[in-house]
Amino acid sequence: MDYHKLKLPFWDSMELMHITDSSQTYPAHYHETYCLSLIEQGIFIENGLMIPAGALLITPPGDVHQNSNYGDLTYTLTTFYVSPDVLKTATSHPHFAKKVIHDAALFGQFRDLSQALQTTGTGPEGADYQQAFTRLVARYGQTEPAGEPITGIVPVAILDSQAVIRSRYAEKLSVDELGLKLGMSRFKYIRWFRRNTGLTPYDYLLLCRVEAGKQMLADGKPAILTALDVGFYDQSHFANTFKRYVGVTPRQYQEACTIFQDLA
Repeated sequence: MDYHKLKLPFWDSMELMHITDSSQTYPAHYHETYCLSLIEQGIFIENGLMIPAGALLITPPGDVHQNSNYGDLTYTLTTFYVSPDVLKTATSHPHFAKKVIHDAALFGQFRDLSQALQTTGTGPEGADYQQAFTRLVARYGQTEPAGEPITGIVPVAILDSQAVIRSRYAEKLSVDELGLKLGMSRFKYIRWFRRNTGLTPYDYLLLCRVEAGKQMLADGKPAILTALDVGFYDQSHFANTFKRYVGVTPRQYQEACTIFQDLA
Protein backbone atom coordinates (compact mmCIF):
# COMPACT_ATOMS: atom_id res chain seq x y z
CA MET A 1 0.00 0.00 0.00
CA ASP A 2 1.18 3.52 -0.83
CA TYR A 3 -0.13 6.49 1.18
CA HIS A 4 0.14 10.22 0.46
CA LYS A 5 -1.38 13.13 2.33
CA LEU A 6 -1.31 16.73 1.12
CA LYS A 7 -2.41 19.86 2.96
CA LEU A 8 -3.25 22.79 0.73
CA PRO A 9 -2.76 26.46 1.70
CA PHE A 10 -6.18 27.54 0.40
CA TRP A 11 -9.79 26.59 0.97
CA ASP A 12 -9.30 26.48 4.74
CA SER A 13 -6.35 24.08 4.42
CA MET A 14 -8.20 21.44 2.41
CA GLU A 15 -6.49 18.05 2.60
CA LEU A 16 -6.05 15.34 0.00
CA MET A 17 -5.27 11.68 0.74
CA HIS A 18 -4.27 9.09 -1.84
CA ILE A 19 -4.10 5.34 -1.10
CA THR A 20 -3.11 2.68 -3.62
CA ASP A 21 -3.68 -1.10 -3.52
CA SER A 22 -5.15 -1.09 -0.03
CA SER A 23 -7.24 -3.70 1.75
CA GLN A 24 -7.50 -1.62 4.93
CA THR A 25 -10.80 -1.75 6.80
CA TYR A 26 -11.97 1.06 9.07
CA PRO A 27 -14.17 0.79 12.18
CA ALA A 28 -17.11 3.10 12.83
CA HIS A 29 -15.92 6.70 12.71
CA TYR A 30 -16.80 10.11 11.34
CA HIS A 31 -15.10 13.23 9.99
CA GLU A 32 -15.69 16.90 10.70
CA THR A 33 -15.28 17.63 7.00
CA TYR A 34 -17.00 16.67 3.79
CA CYS A 35 -15.17 13.71 2.28
CA LEU A 36 -15.23 13.36 -1.49
CA SER A 37 -13.62 10.08 -2.54
CA LEU A 38 -12.70 9.05 -6.07
CA ILE A 39 -12.73 5.27 -6.35
CA GLU A 40 -10.00 4.70 -8.92
CA GLN A 41 -9.59 0.93 -8.71
CA GLY A 42 -11.40 -1.99 -7.10
CA ILE A 43 -14.57 -1.76 -5.01
CA PHE A 44 -14.82 0.32 -1.84
CA ILE A 45 -17.54 -0.43 0.72
CA GLU A 46 -19.13 2.12 3.03
CA ASN A 47 -21.83 0.99 5.46
CA GLY A 48 -22.56 -1.99 3.24
CA LEU A 49 -22.85 0.15 0.10
CA MET A 50 -20.51 -1.00 -2.68
CA ILE A 51 -18.88 1.78 -4.70
CA PRO A 52 -17.18 0.67 -7.94
CA ALA A 53 -14.20 2.19 -9.72
CA GLY A 54 -15.10 5.37 -11.58
CA ALA A 55 -17.68 6.52 -9.03
CA LEU A 56 -17.60 9.43 -6.57
CA LEU A 57 -18.46 8.85 -2.90
CA ILE A 58 -19.63 11.76 -0.74
CA THR A 59 -19.62 11.43 3.05
CA PRO A 60 -21.00 14.45 4.94
CA PRO A 61 -19.58 15.82 8.20
CA GLY A 62 -20.61 13.88 11.26
CA ASP A 63 -21.83 10.86 9.28
CA VAL A 64 -20.79 7.71 11.17
CA HIS A 65 -19.57 5.09 8.74
CA GLN A 66 -17.46 1.95 8.36
CA ASN A 67 -15.30 1.09 5.37
CA SER A 68 -13.77 -2.04 3.88
CA ASN A 69 -12.59 -3.64 0.68
CA TYR A 70 -14.57 -6.24 -1.27
CA GLY A 71 -13.50 -9.83 -0.82
CA ASP A 72 -9.81 -10.22 -1.61
CA LEU A 73 -9.72 -7.19 -3.90
CA THR A 74 -7.66 -4.12 -3.09
CA TYR A 75 -8.80 -0.58 -3.82
CA THR A 76 -7.16 2.66 -4.89
CA LEU A 77 -8.80 5.94 -3.98
CA THR A 78 -8.23 9.65 -3.53
CA THR A 79 -10.18 11.61 -0.93
CA PHE A 80 -10.62 15.37 -0.64
CA TYR A 81 -11.35 16.60 2.90
CA VAL A 82 -13.20 19.91 2.71
CA SER A 83 -14.33 22.10 5.60
CA PRO A 84 -18.11 22.63 5.85
CA ASP A 85 -17.44 26.37 6.16
CA VAL A 86 -15.84 26.39 2.72
CA LEU A 87 -18.91 24.96 0.98
CA LYS A 88 -21.46 26.82 3.12
CA THR A 89 -23.28 29.73 1.50
CA ALA A 90 -24.77 32.60 3.48
CA THR A 91 -27.93 30.60 4.09
CA SER A 92 -27.21 26.92 3.59
CA HIS A 93 -24.99 23.87 3.77
CA PRO A 94 -24.91 21.56 0.76
CA HIS A 95 -26.65 18.25 1.31
CA PHE A 96 -26.37 15.31 -1.04
CA ALA A 97 -29.33 12.96 -1.33
CA LYS A 98 -27.14 10.34 -3.00
CA LYS A 99 -23.80 9.31 -1.54
CA VAL A 100 -22.63 7.66 -4.75
CA ILE A 101 -22.43 9.67 -7.96
CA HIS A 102 -21.73 8.29 -11.41
CA ASP A 103 -20.51 11.25 -13.48
CA ALA A 104 -17.54 10.53 -15.72
CA ALA A 105 -16.84 14.18 -16.54
CA LEU A 106 -16.88 15.29 -12.90
CA PHE A 107 -14.83 12.27 -11.84
CA GLY A 108 -12.26 13.15 -14.50
CA GLN A 109 -12.09 16.77 -13.36
CA PHE A 110 -11.34 15.83 -9.76
CA ARG A 111 -8.93 13.10 -10.86
CA ASP A 112 -6.97 15.63 -12.95
CA LEU A 113 -6.78 18.01 -9.99
CA SER A 114 -5.45 15.29 -7.67
CA GLN A 115 -2.97 13.91 -10.19
CA ALA A 116 -1.52 17.35 -10.83
CA LEU A 117 -0.76 17.65 -7.12
CA GLN A 118 0.67 14.17 -6.76
CA THR A 119 2.95 14.39 -9.79
CA THR A 120 4.21 17.97 -9.57
CA GLY A 121 3.73 18.99 -5.96
CA THR A 122 2.37 22.34 -7.11
CA GLY A 123 -1.01 21.67 -8.62
CA PRO A 124 -3.80 24.00 -9.73
CA GLU A 125 -4.89 27.19 -8.01
CA GLY A 126 -7.69 27.35 -5.46
CA ALA A 127 -10.06 28.67 -8.13
CA ASP A 128 -9.80 25.36 -9.99
CA TYR A 129 -10.98 23.47 -6.91
CA GLN A 130 -13.74 25.98 -6.35
CA GLN A 131 -14.95 25.46 -9.88
CA ALA A 132 -15.02 21.67 -9.47
CA PHE A 133 -16.86 21.75 -6.14
CA THR A 134 -19.27 24.41 -7.39
CA ARG A 135 -20.15 22.08 -10.25
CA LEU A 136 -20.58 19.17 -7.82
CA VAL A 137 -22.94 21.14 -5.58
CA ALA A 138 -24.87 22.63 -8.52
CA ARG A 139 -25.50 19.22 -10.07
CA TYR A 140 -26.11 17.05 -7.03
CA GLY A 141 -26.43 19.23 -3.95
CA GLN A 142 -29.46 20.38 -2.05
CA THR A 143 -29.59 22.96 0.72
CA GLU A 144 -30.13 22.89 4.46
CA PRO A 145 -30.43 25.86 6.85
CA ALA A 146 -26.92 26.96 7.76
CA GLY A 147 -27.78 27.18 11.44
CA GLU A 148 -28.71 23.51 11.70
CA PRO A 149 -26.22 20.65 12.13
CA ILE A 150 -25.66 18.97 8.78
CA THR A 151 -26.55 15.56 10.13
CA GLY A 152 -29.73 16.77 11.86
CA ILE A 153 -30.77 17.96 15.29
CA VAL A 154 -29.27 16.06 18.23
CA PRO A 155 -30.11 16.37 21.94
CA VAL A 156 -28.28 19.16 23.76
CA ALA A 157 -27.24 16.67 26.44
CA ILE A 158 -25.35 14.65 23.81
CA LEU A 159 -23.53 17.74 22.59
CA ASP A 160 -22.59 18.58 26.17
CA SER A 161 -21.40 15.03 26.83
CA GLN A 162 -19.31 15.04 23.65
CA ALA A 163 -17.83 18.40 24.65
CA VAL A 164 -16.73 16.94 28.00
CA ILE A 165 -15.01 14.02 26.27
CA ARG A 166 -13.32 16.31 23.72
CA SER A 167 -12.01 18.60 26.46
CA ARG A 168 -10.74 15.72 28.61
CA TYR A 169 -9.68 13.17 25.98
CA ALA A 170 -6.17 12.84 27.44
CA GLU A 171 -7.51 11.85 30.86
CA LYS A 172 -8.63 8.46 32.12
CA LEU A 173 -12.33 9.19 31.83
CA SER A 174 -14.89 7.15 33.75
CA VAL A 175 -18.06 6.14 31.92
CA ASP A 176 -19.72 5.85 35.32
CA GLU A 177 -18.87 9.49 36.01
CA LEU A 178 -20.21 10.65 32.64
CA GLY A 179 -23.43 8.72 33.15
CA LEU A 180 -23.88 9.92 36.72
CA LYS A 181 -23.95 13.53 35.56
CA LEU A 182 -27.05 12.68 33.55
CA GLY A 183 -28.63 10.44 36.15
CA MET A 184 -27.91 7.27 34.16
CA SER A 185 -26.26 4.01 35.01
CA ARG A 186 -23.12 3.01 33.13
CA PHE A 187 -24.93 0.73 30.69
CA LYS A 188 -27.88 3.04 30.14
CA TYR A 189 -25.47 5.88 29.35
CA ILE A 190 -23.54 3.74 26.85
CA ARG A 191 -26.76 2.71 25.09
CA TRP A 192 -28.05 6.31 25.09
CA PHE A 193 -24.78 7.71 23.73
CA ARG A 194 -24.58 5.10 20.98
CA ARG A 195 -28.22 5.54 19.97
CA ASN A 196 -27.69 9.28 19.48
CA THR A 197 -24.20 9.27 17.94
CA GLY A 198 -23.65 5.87 16.36
CA LEU A 199 -20.58 5.36 18.55
CA THR A 200 -19.92 4.17 22.08
CA PRO A 201 -18.39 6.75 24.46
CA TYR A 202 -15.11 4.81 24.33
CA ASP A 203 -15.06 4.82 20.52
CA TYR A 204 -15.73 8.56 20.56
CA LEU A 205 -12.89 9.05 23.03
CA LEU A 206 -10.51 7.07 20.82
CA LEU A 207 -11.47 9.17 17.81
CA CYS A 208 -10.78 12.36 19.76
CA ARG A 209 -7.36 11.01 20.72
CA VAL A 210 -6.55 9.97 17.17
CA GLU A 211 -7.59 13.35 15.74
CA ALA A 212 -5.50 15.17 18.32
CA GLY A 213 -2.61 12.81 17.59
CA LYS A 214 -2.82 13.51 13.86
CA GLN A 215 -2.38 17.23 14.50
CA MET A 216 0.55 16.68 16.87
CA LEU A 217 2.28 14.37 14.40
CA ALA A 218 1.70 16.84 11.57
CA ASP A 219 3.31 19.51 13.74
CA GLY A 220 6.40 17.30 14.11
CA LYS A 221 5.98 15.93 17.64
CA PRO A 222 7.63 12.49 18.09
CA ALA A 223 5.21 9.58 18.13
CA ILE A 224 6.16 8.44 21.63
CA LEU A 225 5.44 11.89 23.10
CA THR A 226 2.25 12.18 21.07
CA ALA A 227 1.04 8.85 22.46
CA LEU A 228 1.49 10.11 26.02
CA ASP A 229 -0.01 13.53 25.35
CA VAL A 230 -3.24 12.15 23.89
CA GLY A 231 -3.81 9.75 26.76
CA PHE A 232 -2.16 6.44 25.84
CA TYR A 233 0.21 4.88 28.33
CA ASP A 234 1.65 2.47 25.76
CA GLN A 235 3.07 3.57 22.42
CA SER A 236 2.12 0.29 20.74
CA HIS A 237 -1.52 0.73 21.83
CA PHE A 238 -1.49 4.20 20.30
CA ALA A 239 0.10 2.91 17.09
CA ASN A 240 -2.40 0.07 16.73
CA THR A 241 -5.38 2.33 17.43
CA PHE A 242 -4.07 5.00 15.09
CA LYS A 243 -3.65 2.51 12.24
CA ARG A 244 -7.16 1.11 12.73
CA TYR A 245 -8.69 4.54 12.17
CA VAL A 246 -6.21 6.20 9.79
CA GLY A 247 -4.96 3.20 7.82
CA VAL A 248 -1.25 3.83 8.40
CA THR A 249 1.10 3.93 11.39
CA PRO A 250 1.87 7.21 13.18
CA ARG A 251 5.36 7.20 11.61
CA GLN A 252 3.95 6.72 8.09
CA TYR A 253 1.40 9.46 8.69
CA GLN A 254 4.03 11.87 9.94
CA GLU A 255 6.30 11.16 6.99
CA ALA A 256 3.39 11.72 4.60
CA CYS A 257 2.62 15.06 6.26
CA THR A 258 6.11 16.37 5.49
CA ILE A 259 5.61 15.98 1.74
CA PHE A 260 4.14 19.00 -0.05
CA GLN A 261 2.88 20.36 3.24
CA ASP A 262 1.29 23.80 2.89
CA LEU A 263 2.10 24.14 -0.77
CA ALA A 264 2.99 27.63 -1.92
